[in-house]
Amino acid sequence: MLPTPKLPALSFQPITLQKKYSLETEANLILDRLKSLDIMAIEGGPDDPVEFKKKLDARGMKSSGLHIALHTKPDAAKTIDYLQKVGATDVCNSGLLRWDKPDLACYRDSIKSLNNLGQQLKSAGIQLHYHNHAFEFEKVDGEKTGMDVLMDGLDPNAVDFCMDVAWIWRGDRDPASYLLQHKDRITYLHLKDTTKDEWCPLGQGKLDMPSIVNAIRQMPNVNFAAIEQDVVIGEPWDAVKTSREYLMKTFGW
Repeated sequence: MLPTPKLPALSFQPITLQKKYSLETEANLILDRLKSLDIMAIEGGPDDPVEFKKKLDARGMKSSGLHIALHTKPDAAKTIDYLQKVGATDVCNSGLLRWDKPDLACYRDSIKSLNNLGQQLKSAGIQLHYHNHAFEFEKVDGEKTGMDVLMDGLDPNAVDFCMDVAWIWRGDRDPASYLLQHKDRITYLHLKDTTKDEWCPLGQGKLDMPSIVNAIRQMPNVNFAAIEQDVVIGEPWDAVKTSREYLMKTFGW
């Protein structure tokens, strides 16, 4: 019998904490709770990467990178400096140069900026990933969607993809099929669940998580999969625990 393909390391996107907990003031509490759930990486961090790395190292944890937004015009040198100090090699970018119904010209300008940023980061051993939402699955160039334009225009040597499975679903695509179709371009994932109108802990929404996890098992280039929930009603840690227990009990992940 062939061994079951290995799943990527789990990370955590702190947006799930809904600003009720801050990495600036409560990093020890946050990291301790993640470790207790056997989540040994976190995306993002406080302003001081050196002190944060000490906290991570003390727990045997690691940074899975940063999350940026192109419209804020991130500084490549500052991004590289932070990542080198925190010991990470990944950057996820959300969105284009503008968010309000971007047209084809915006996509083309954004692709130029992303390729340039990706090349600068790559020279320092850092990988830039484009993180999708639902709007990129809308048509912007005849029958081509924004994702089609990004796939065509982004330099594979400079920028690949962090695919968010819930936003794929909200973009009216089947997440598992889409992941497998583009698995050679995807090296980072965001794990979320959703209904049409609400964000949910994993296993409680409309996504076919077994088919998604089966697809992920066929994606050996993915290094991190970050648990995330955009909106949480109530105590965020309850949602994190529910998602974590679902992955462990259902998939041994």
